[in-house]
Amino acid sequence: MSNVFDFDKYQSERKCVEVVRIVEIIRPLLRGQGPEIQGAVLAELLGSWMAGWAPHLRAEVLDFHLEAVRGLTIENEKHMFGDAGHPGAVTNEKETHEK
Repeated sequence: MSNVFDFDKYQSERKCVEVVRIVEIIRPLLRGQGPEIQGAVLAELLGSWMAGWAPHLRAEVLDFHLEAVRGLTIENEKHMFGDAGHPGAVTNEKETHEK
C-alpha cells in the first residue's frame, strides 16, 4: 500500500487504551444481536468512516482495512474458541465437498 497508512503505527495504536475502551463500550451493544443486525451496524459505521476519505483513496483504504480485519479475525477466533478454532470450521477436504 502506498503512503495512506503507516501499518506499524496502526498495529500499535489498535491495542492502545483508547481503542480498547471504545471497543468495550460497543461490544455489549452488539452482543446477542443476530449477525444481520451486527453486520448492518458495522456496515453503517464503516460507510461513515469511508465517506471521510477522499474518493480517490477509498479503494486503497478499504483494501488496507479488510487486510487488518482478516488478521484480527484470526486473533479473535482464537480468543473466542481456543486453539481448536471455530466449531463450524471445515476440518478436512472431504467435509468441504460433502456439504
